[in-house]
Amino acid sequence: MNDEDIAPIVSEVSKVFEGDYSTSGEYWTCRVSGGDKQRIEIEAAPDADDILVNYKAIGVSVLDTVSARPGARVRAVGDATVVSWVGRRDAYAAWFEGKSAVIFSARSVSDEVGAAAQVSFLEGIAIRRGAQLLDEIGFVSTPSPTPDPHWTP
Repeated sequence: MNDEDIAPIVSEVSKVFEGDYSTSGEYWTCRVSGGDKQRIEIEAAPDADDILVNYKAIGVSVLDTVSARPGARVRAVGDATVVSWVGRRDAYAAWFEGKSAVIFSARSVSDEVGAAAQVSFLEGIAIRRGAQLLDEIGFVSTPSPTPDPHWTP
């Protein structure tokens, strides 16, 4: 990511934190903070359903959970799916490819209307940088399992 990506949300960068919060290397995060308490957070995982559990309902995939949020926008981009949504005062956009995912969020937005205004910027970042980011941090996308059409329960 570069200044052009984040300028619409964080006008003046004051701090960048990047880290791996897991002991297994299965989770990566970055936080870019700026003036007026604005910040962009990025979370990535090679297996979204096992790692990004804060975004999912029990028994439902992360992709299906966020896609079902009121007002969520879902679009296919090649083999990936991009989902954007607003949750209270926060805006989100996620890049899902196979089992991998990267979620971009704008936190500490003044209100839900302000958060809705940030969604398109985050969606653009997800589309431009999602696959690249997964590759750069080593979370190469892995295909989702394809069900056997001949198997019956």
